[in-house]
Amino acid sequence: MFGETLNIPTYIYSENIEEDAKKAKESVETYARKRRYMLMNNILKEKIEGKNILEKRFLGGIITAHNANDNAETIFMNMLRGSREKTD
Repeated sequence: MFGETLNIPTYIYSENIEEDAKKAKESVETYARKRRYMLMNNILKEKIEGKNILEKRFLGGIITAHNANDNAETIFMNMLRGSREKTD
């Protein structure tokens, strides 16, 4: 993993988002986004627990990444929905 190469803590989670999104009656994209932010929030809470205010301030932050085919996926999904690039 790229983060590990730079000695950055890396967290990887795998879940059955499709099934959970269906139960929650939400789109996969919406449900997955909510889960990502919930997981990131939990990681951050865990990291700052027991720290004083000064230590909390200098803990850094969370970096997210996307996979290499995100742009292609976005273009494909827009084509399926009938969206097109704006040219004004």
